[in-house]
Amino acid sequence: MVSESGEVEINIMYCENCKKEIKTVSNDQRGWYWAGIIPFLQTLVPQWKGLTTNQVHEVLKTEFNGFTIEDKFGNKRKYGQSISSNQVGNKKFDQYLLRIAEWVRNNYALEMPEPDAPIT
Repeated sequence: MVSESGEVEINIMYCENCKKEIKTVSNDQRGWYWAGIIPFLQTLVPQWKGLTTNQVHEVLKTEFNGFTIEDKFGNKRKYGQSISSNQVGNKKFDQYLLRIAEWVRNNYALEMPEPDAPIT
């Protein structure tokens, strides 16, 4: 709002009990990821056939939701961040799945299974 003197007035409302509500990853989304996406990728990527679902999950976290740390000697190491817990927003989880889907499309010319598709 602009006052009569031409100054801009900014009113900031403060709410002590207000919390931004973030939709978190649902059990259905996690179920689809663990029972659909990971097994699909285990059969698709030859190097992953002998890995457990947890190992594939760790690879995916590192490659598609990771960060790199450089130590004082200049050595770089990549780490994965948790992505499928109920502490993570579903928008972030969806972006993670889109990065994986793009990688599958670019490297294997396939689409990832839809949540309601039969798992084969």
